[in-house]
Amino acid sequence: MDQSNNYSNKNSQEQIEYDVFYDECKEDGYWHCFLFVPKDKIEDIHQLIIKARQYSSFNDTIHYKNITAKTKKYAHNVQFVRILIDILLYILQQQKVDACIHWGKHKIDKYENKIGAKLTIFRKIYDRVTRSENQKTIEATFRMGLKGALHYLFQDEHPIINNIYVDYSDENFNNQFRASNMWEKVKGELRDNISYTHQSEIKCISKNKYNLDSAESQFMQFVDVIVGAFRTCINKNVDFKARYYATKSMLQLIKKEYTNKARMENSRYFKGYIFSEAYLEDDKWVFRPMKIKSEQEQIDIFQDDDLR
Repeated sequence: MDQSNNYSNKNSQEQIEYDVFYDECKEDGYWHCFLFVPKDKIEDIHQLIIKARQYSSFNDTIHYKNITAKTKKYAHNVQFVRILIDILLYILQQQKVDACIHWGKHKIDKYENKIGAKLTIFRKIYDRVTRSENQKTIEATFRMGLKGALHYLFQDEHPIINNIYVDYSDENFNNQFRASNMWEKVKGELRDNISYTHQSEIKCISKNKYNLDSAESQFMQFVDVIVGAFRTCINKNVDFKARYYATKSMLQLIKKEYTNKARMENSRYFKGYIFSEAYLEDDKWVFRPMKIKSEQEQIDIFQDDDLR
Protein backbone atom coordinates (compact mmCIF):
# COMPACT_ATOMS: atom_id res chain seq x y z
CA MET A 1 0.00 0.00 0.00
CA ASP A 2 1.35 3.43 -0.93
CA GLN A 3 1.45 5.48 2.24
CA SER A 4 3.02 8.60 0.74
CA ASN A 5 -0.18 10.61 1.06
CA ASN A 6 -1.82 8.61 3.83
CA TYR A 7 -1.73 11.38 6.43
CA SER A 8 -5.37 12.38 7.01
CA ASN A 9 -5.99 9.82 9.74
CA LYS A 10 -2.91 10.93 11.70
CA ASN A 11 -3.79 14.55 12.38
CA SER A 12 -4.00 13.86 16.11
CA GLN A 13 -0.31 12.94 16.14
CA GLU A 14 2.57 15.25 15.28
CA GLN A 15 4.27 14.07 12.11
CA ILE A 16 7.99 14.64 11.71
CA GLU A 17 9.84 14.09 8.46
CA TYR A 18 13.20 12.34 8.68
CA ASP A 19 16.19 11.79 6.48
CA VAL A 20 18.16 8.62 7.25
CA PHE A 21 21.95 8.36 7.10
CA TYR A 22 23.45 4.89 6.81
CA ASP A 23 26.95 3.47 7.16
CA GLU A 24 28.20 -0.07 7.49
CA CYS A 25 31.29 -1.88 8.72
CA LYS A 26 32.54 -5.35 7.83
CA GLU A 27 34.89 -6.08 10.73
CA ASP A 28 33.99 -8.97 13.09
CA GLY A 29 30.51 -9.01 11.59
CA TYR A 30 28.40 -6.90 9.27
CA TRP A 31 27.34 -3.75 11.12
CA HIS A 32 24.43 -1.63 9.91
CA CYS A 33 24.15 1.89 11.37
CA PHE A 34 21.08 4.09 10.75
CA LEU A 35 20.82 7.66 12.03
CA PHE A 36 17.33 9.19 11.73
CA VAL A 37 17.48 13.00 11.62
CA PRO A 38 14.42 15.30 11.65
CA LYS A 39 14.67 17.38 8.47
CA ASP A 40 13.88 20.58 10.32
CA LYS A 41 16.83 19.92 12.65
CA ILE A 42 19.44 19.03 10.03
CA GLU A 43 20.88 22.53 9.87
CA ASP A 44 20.97 22.82 13.67
CA ILE A 45 23.09 19.66 13.90
CA HIS A 46 25.15 20.74 10.89
CA GLN A 47 26.06 23.95 12.70
CA LEU A 48 27.15 21.94 15.76
CA ILE A 49 29.41 19.83 13.52
CA ILE A 50 30.89 23.00 11.98
CA LYS A 51 31.50 24.36 15.49
CA ALA A 52 33.18 21.07 16.45
CA ARG A 53 35.54 21.51 13.51
CA GLN A 54 36.36 25.04 14.60
CA TYR A 55 37.15 24.08 18.20
CA SER A 56 39.15 21.00 17.21
CA SER A 57 40.91 22.81 14.33
CA PHE A 58 40.09 19.85 12.12
CA ASN A 59 39.17 20.97 8.62
CA ASP A 60 39.45 17.79 6.61
CA THR A 61 37.14 14.88 5.85
CA ILE A 62 36.94 12.48 8.79
CA HIS A 63 37.43 8.74 8.41
CA TYR A 64 37.36 6.87 11.70
CA LYS A 65 39.84 4.26 10.44
CA ASN A 66 42.47 6.99 10.13
CA ILE A 67 42.72 7.10 13.91
CA THR A 68 45.35 4.39 14.27
CA ALA A 69 47.14 2.78 17.19
CA LYS A 70 49.89 5.40 16.80
CA THR A 71 47.59 8.42 16.79
CA LYS A 72 48.00 10.68 19.81
CA LYS A 73 44.88 11.57 21.78
CA TYR A 74 45.45 15.31 21.29
CA ALA A 75 45.48 15.01 17.48
CA HIS A 76 42.95 17.26 15.78
CA ASN A 77 40.91 14.39 14.32
CA VAL A 78 40.72 12.71 17.74
CA GLN A 79 39.49 15.92 19.37
CA PHE A 80 36.91 16.31 16.59
CA VAL A 81 35.61 12.77 17.17
CA ARG A 82 35.42 13.39 20.92
CA ILE A 83 33.18 16.41 20.35
CA LEU A 84 31.07 14.51 17.81
CA ILE A 85 30.27 11.89 20.46
CA ASP A 86 29.13 14.67 22.81
CA ILE A 87 26.90 15.96 20.00
CA LEU A 88 25.50 12.47 19.51
CA LEU A 89 24.72 12.12 23.22
CA TYR A 90 22.83 15.40 23.00
CA ILE A 91 20.78 14.85 19.85
CA LEU A 92 19.58 11.37 20.91
CA GLN A 93 17.89 12.67 24.07
CA GLN A 94 14.14 12.44 23.65
CA GLN A 95 12.78 14.02 26.83
CA LYS A 96 13.95 16.15 29.79
CA VAL A 97 16.88 17.17 27.62
CA ASP A 98 19.95 18.07 29.66
CA ALA A 99 23.18 17.82 27.68
CA CYS A 100 26.65 19.32 27.74
CA ILE A 101 29.06 19.59 24.83
CA HIS A 102 32.70 19.93 25.85
CA TRP A 103 34.32 21.94 23.10
CA GLY A 104 37.75 21.83 24.73
CA LYS A 105 39.95 24.24 26.72
CA HIS A 106 37.34 24.44 29.48
CA LYS A 107 34.66 25.59 27.02
CA ILE A 108 31.37 23.82 27.82
CA ASP A 109 27.89 24.65 26.54
CA LYS A 110 24.66 23.29 27.97
CA TYR A 111 21.72 22.33 25.72
CA GLU A 112 18.09 21.77 26.68
CA ASN A 113 16.28 22.07 23.34
CA LYS A 114 15.14 18.75 21.90
CA ILE A 115 16.63 17.61 18.58
CA GLY A 116 15.01 14.17 18.57
CA ALA A 117 17.40 12.23 16.32
CA LYS A 118 17.30 8.44 16.66
CA LEU A 119 19.92 5.73 16.14
CA THR A 120 20.04 2.01 15.54
CA ILE A 121 23.06 -0.26 15.16
CA PHE A 122 22.38 -3.82 14.10
CA ARG A 123 25.10 -6.43 13.60
CA LYS A 124 24.80 -9.57 11.53
CA ILE A 125 27.41 -12.00 12.87
CA TYR A 126 29.37 -13.64 10.08
CA ASP A 127 28.56 -17.16 9.07
CA ARG A 128 30.63 -19.37 11.32
CA VAL A 129 31.88 -21.40 8.37
CA THR A 130 32.45 -18.93 5.53
CA ARG A 131 32.92 -15.77 7.65
CA SER A 132 31.53 -13.78 4.76
CA GLU A 133 28.24 -12.41 3.47
CA ASN A 134 26.44 -12.69 0.16
CA GLN A 135 24.23 -10.11 -1.48
CA LYS A 136 21.00 -11.75 -0.40
CA THR A 137 22.00 -11.82 3.28
CA ILE A 138 23.35 -8.25 3.26
CA GLU A 139 20.13 -6.96 1.74
CA ALA A 140 18.06 -8.98 4.22
CA THR A 141 19.93 -7.60 7.24
CA PHE A 142 19.82 -4.04 5.85
CA ARG A 143 16.04 -4.33 5.59
CA MET A 144 15.84 -6.06 8.97
CA GLY A 145 17.80 -3.30 10.73
CA LEU A 146 15.88 -0.48 9.05
CA LYS A 147 12.46 -2.03 9.58
CA GLY A 148 13.22 -3.04 13.16
CA ALA A 149 14.37 0.50 13.95
CA LEU A 150 11.25 2.06 12.45
CA HIS A 151 8.97 -0.31 14.34
CA TYR A 152 10.68 0.05 17.71
CA LEU A 153 11.87 3.66 17.77
CA PHE A 154 8.65 5.04 16.28
CA GLN A 155 6.23 2.65 17.93
CA ASP A 156 3.98 5.43 19.24
CA GLU A 157 4.79 8.03 16.57
CA HIS A 158 3.88 8.73 12.96
CA PRO A 159 7.12 9.58 11.16
CA ILE A 160 7.49 10.41 7.48
CA ILE A 161 10.65 8.95 5.93
CA ASN A 162 12.26 10.91 3.12
CA ASN A 163 15.66 9.98 1.68
CA ILE A 164 18.03 7.28 2.88
CA TYR A 165 21.68 8.19 2.26
CA VAL A 166 24.15 5.30 2.01
CA ASP A 167 27.95 5.18 1.91
CA TYR A 168 28.35 3.75 -1.59
CA SER A 169 29.04 5.02 -5.07
CA ASP A 170 26.10 4.50 -7.41
CA GLU A 171 28.06 1.87 -9.35
CA ASN A 172 29.15 -0.16 -6.32
CA PHE A 173 25.75 0.03 -4.70
CA ASN A 174 23.98 -1.12 -7.85
CA ASN A 175 26.48 -3.98 -8.18
CA GLN A 176 25.79 -5.21 -4.64
CA PHE A 177 22.18 -4.23 -4.01
CA ARG A 178 18.92 -3.72 -5.82
CA ALA A 179 18.24 -0.30 -4.34
CA SER A 180 14.69 0.41 -5.51
CA ASN A 181 13.57 -3.18 -4.93
CA MET A 182 15.12 -3.19 -1.44
CA TRP A 183 13.37 0.00 -0.35
CA GLU A 184 10.09 -1.14 -1.93
CA LYS A 185 10.28 -4.37 0.08
CA VAL A 186 10.77 -2.42 3.31
CA LYS A 187 7.86 -0.08 2.53
CA GLY A 188 5.61 -3.06 1.87
CA GLU A 189 6.38 -4.49 5.33
CA LEU A 190 5.98 -1.31 7.40
CA ARG A 191 3.27 -0.78 9.96
CA ASP A 192 0.52 1.71 9.22
CA ASN A 193 2.00 4.44 11.41
CA ILE A 194 5.07 4.76 9.15
CA SER A 195 4.73 6.98 6.08
CA TYR A 196 7.14 8.12 3.39
CA THR A 197 7.31 10.92 0.86
CA HIS A 198 6.61 10.57 -2.86
CA GLN A 199 10.28 11.24 -3.68
CA SER A 200 11.63 8.94 -0.96
CA GLU A 201 14.59 6.93 -2.27
CA ILE A 202 18.02 5.53 -1.46
CA LYS A 203 20.78 7.97 -2.43
CA CYS A 204 24.50 7.19 -2.62
CA ILE A 205 27.34 9.31 -1.25
CA SER A 206 30.63 7.42 -1.51
CA LYS A 207 33.41 7.90 1.02
CA ASN A 208 35.82 9.18 -1.63
CA LYS A 209 33.34 11.98 -2.39
CA TYR A 210 33.02 13.18 1.21
CA ASN A 211 33.52 16.92 1.56
CA LEU A 212 32.84 19.81 3.93
CA ASP A 213 30.53 21.68 1.58
CA SER A 214 27.20 19.94 2.21
CA ALA A 215 25.24 18.89 5.27
CA GLU A 216 24.55 15.47 3.74
CA SER A 217 28.25 14.75 3.36
CA GLN A 218 28.97 15.95 6.90
CA PHE A 219 26.27 13.62 8.23
CA MET A 220 27.72 10.67 6.32
CA GLN A 221 31.04 11.35 8.02
CA PHE A 222 29.19 11.57 11.33
CA VAL A 223 27.70 8.07 10.95
CA ASP A 224 31.13 6.74 9.87
CA VAL A 225 32.38 7.94 13.27
CA ILE A 226 29.33 6.61 15.13
CA VAL A 227 29.60 3.01 13.91
CA GLY A 228 33.37 3.03 14.46
CA ALA A 229 32.99 4.47 17.95
CA PHE A 230 30.37 1.89 18.83
CA ARG A 231 32.64 -0.99 17.76
CA THR A 232 35.49 0.49 19.81
CA CYS A 233 33.30 0.59 22.93
CA ILE A 234 31.59 -2.79 22.42
CA ASN A 235 34.93 -4.53 21.81
CA LYS A 236 36.68 -2.57 24.59
CA ASN A 237 39.39 -1.81 22.06
CA VAL A 238 41.79 -0.12 24.49
CA ASP A 239 44.81 -0.92 22.30
CA PHE A 240 43.72 2.00 20.11
CA LYS A 241 44.17 4.47 22.96
CA ALA A 242 43.20 7.56 20.99
CA ARG A 243 40.00 5.93 19.71
CA TYR A 244 39.03 4.79 23.19
CA TYR A 245 39.78 8.20 24.67
CA ALA A 246 37.65 9.92 22.03
CA THR A 247 34.65 7.60 22.25
CA LYS A 248 34.49 6.24 25.81
CA SER A 249 31.64 8.59 26.77
CA MET A 250 29.48 6.54 24.40
CA LEU A 251 29.67 3.75 26.98
CA GLN A 252 26.93 5.47 28.95
CA LEU A 253 24.51 4.53 26.16
CA ILE A 254 25.77 0.96 25.90
CA LYS A 255 25.71 0.31 29.65
CA LYS A 256 22.25 1.71 30.31
CA GLU A 257 19.93 -0.53 32.31
CA TYR A 258 16.97 -1.65 30.22
CA THR A 259 15.58 -4.45 32.35
CA ASN A 260 13.75 -1.95 34.54
CA LYS A 261 10.84 -0.78 32.38
CA ALA A 262 9.85 2.14 34.61
CA ARG A 263 13.42 3.40 34.77
CA MET A 264 13.81 3.03 31.03
CA GLU A 265 10.66 5.02 30.30
CA ASN A 266 12.02 7.85 32.45
CA SER A 267 15.35 7.87 30.64
CA ARG A 268 16.23 10.89 28.51
CA TYR A 269 17.11 8.39 25.78
CA PHE A 270 13.87 6.38 25.84
CA LYS A 271 13.10 5.32 22.24
CA GLY A 272 16.18 7.25 21.12
CA TYR A 273 18.33 4.30 20.11
CA ILE A 274 18.50 0.52 19.86
CA PHE A 275 21.37 -1.97 19.52
CA SER A 276 21.08 -5.66 18.60
CA GLU A 277 22.76 -8.52 16.76
CA ALA A 278 21.71 -11.73 15.00
CA TYR A 279 23.07 -14.78 13.21
CA LEU A 280 21.78 -17.59 11.06
CA GLU A 281 21.60 -21.05 12.56
CA ASP A 282 20.07 -23.93 10.59
CA ASP A 283 18.60 -21.33 8.20
CA LYS A 284 16.80 -19.59 11.05
CA TRP A 285 17.49 -16.15 12.50
CA VAL A 286 18.66 -16.09 16.11
CA PHE A 287 18.52 -12.71 17.85
CA ARG A 288 20.38 -11.79 20.99
CA PRO A 289 21.37 -8.76 23.05
CA MET A 290 24.52 -6.85 22.15
CA LYS A 291 27.39 -7.52 24.57
CA ILE A 292 30.51 -5.70 25.63
CA LYS A 293 33.16 -8.30 24.90
CA SER A 294 35.48 -8.08 27.87
CA GLU A 295 32.80 -7.72 30.55
CA GLN A 296 29.95 -9.60 28.84
CA GLU A 297 27.57 -6.85 29.91
CA GLN A 298 24.27 -7.50 28.23
CA ILE A 299 22.07 -4.89 26.60
CA ASP A 300 18.60 -6.16 25.92
CA ILE A 301 16.71 -3.59 23.86
CA PHE A 302 15.26 -5.20 20.76
CA GLN A 303 12.40 -7.64 20.95
CA ASP A 304 12.51 -10.36 18.30
CA ASP A 305 9.17 -9.37 16.80
CA ASP A 306 10.41 -5.79 16.37
CA LEU A 307 13.18 -7.05 14.10
CA ARG A 308 11.16 -9.26 11.80
